[in-house]
Amino acid sequence: MFSEPSAFAELTILYLEDEAIIALEMSERLEDLGFAGVLPAYNLAQARRHIEVGLPRLALLDVNLGHGETSLALGAELIAAGVGVVFSTGYSPQNMTFPPGAAAVLGKPIQPGELESALAQAAAGTKDATRDDPPSAAI
Repeated sequence: MFSEPSAFAELTILYLEDEAIIALEMSERLEDLGFAGVLPAYNLAQARRHIEVGLPRLALLDVNLGHGETSLALGAELIAAGVGVVFSTGYSPQNMTFPPGAAAVLGKPIQPGELESALAQAAAGTKDATRDDPPSAAI
């Protein structure tokens, strides 16, 4: 029997998470969803290095990265460049201000159906369904 191709089969996703165990588990979940490429980053510098190589179609960004760093500014830059962005947080999202245009904000732990739905919504809202662009001067 042939399985139906994944809705994410042509897409690359940037995944930013500072907690190594969570990052490994979620990277596997993203691969299981059928993404063509999962770009894991454990801090902002690594995330920006991935972006220098080429813009992903989607990004799943942990908000709080430790040492006072957050992914909110990076998320805003990616949204402005046409990347579908989903934020995740272990803290109460009601006490945070998220960039306009974020596809979703997910609480941790992220449930499987919730993840797939948020990523599909993010993919549907991006500028071009088939691109993984070279880096943008805006980022």
